[in-house]
Amino acid sequence: MPHFIRIGAFFFLNAFLIGSWLTRVPDFLADLSIDKATMGLALFAAPIGTVCTIPFVGRWIERSSPARVAFTSVILLSLSLLPIAVAPSWPMLAIAIFLSGAANAGMEVSINSAADASEKARGHKIMSRCHGFWSLGIMAGALVAGALAQEGVSFRVHLPLACAGGSWRAC
Repeated sequence: MPHFIRIGAFFFLNAFLIGSWLTRVPDFLADLSIDKATMGLALFAAPIGTVCTIPFVGRWIERSSPARVAFTSVILLSLSLLPIAVAPSWPMLAIAIFLSGAANAGMEVSINSAADASEKARGHKIMSRCHGFWSLGIMAGALVAGALAQEGVSFRVHLPLACAGGSWRAC
């Protein structure tokens, strides 16, 4: 298997997991009986979690490797879907989204570092292809989530399934 596909698979999985839950935002609005402004506040927790975590990810990668951080982060990102799925209120949802943003920071930095290291070691440019995998992942996650929503599958069922799939695929 070409090296860029192995790295690209992590880009795909990262985006698939994000697209899986973001597509279900209207369901969260209805289920938690919150308005769009309140949901916006909860969603703002993701970039806060990312920004708070990014300063530590570089050191983590230096101590281990981009691959180890990517494997750990994809499992953490997958598991972060569980508290999002069961959040009983918007403050708890915001905390769960913050944790998802933190896990996503590890994933994004490590997979981009892995692609960069591969480019340097092999002399072949792969970053744009890897980001293409990310685009395909967000589309696939949104399509699956939308289809499941259309069929009446609750996000409280869908997101644990996405968690299991993401965790299994990482292994």
